[in-house]
Amino acid sequence: MISTQLRDITCKLSELEIRVDAALTAAGVGVWEWDLKTGRLYWDKRMFDIYQINPNDFSHKYSEFRALIHPDDVERVEAKINDCITRDEQFVQYFRIKNPTNPSGWKYIKGKGSVFRNKKGEALYMAGINMESDCPEEWLKTQVGA
Repeated sequence: MISTQLRDITCKLSELEIRVDAALTAAGVGVWEWDLKTGRLYWDKRMFDIYQINPNDFSHKYSEFRALIHPDDVERVEAKINDCITRDEQFVQYFRIKNPTNPSGWKYIKGKGSVFRNKKGEALYMAGINMESDCPEEWLKTQVGA
């Protein structure tokens, strides 16, 4: 009886995973997680596609991700990350990343995420999404007053 229930639950979870993956792929959304204790980044396949990086060539360290961000955007992005961790704010940022297929160009990215905490309120990890943004208008709004 229990093994049948477990099999049914496992089957339903697999079906749900397939539907969620299909929806994220159709939307061009990559999913990430950042362990704030170890500093390790976890990216799904779509994140590597967006950043045009081979998963085997990625160290999964924040410093490597940081190096991909346009130098003029790093300070603003990191200030927002700090606000998320210290003030429990949502992470919503537009920023530019290196475009490996056009070394003199940049891609515009929209990032969204949240901080997840333990029962003591300590920040454990951030998780969220990235997606390419075709028009820089939203990014330009972030530059007002910058």
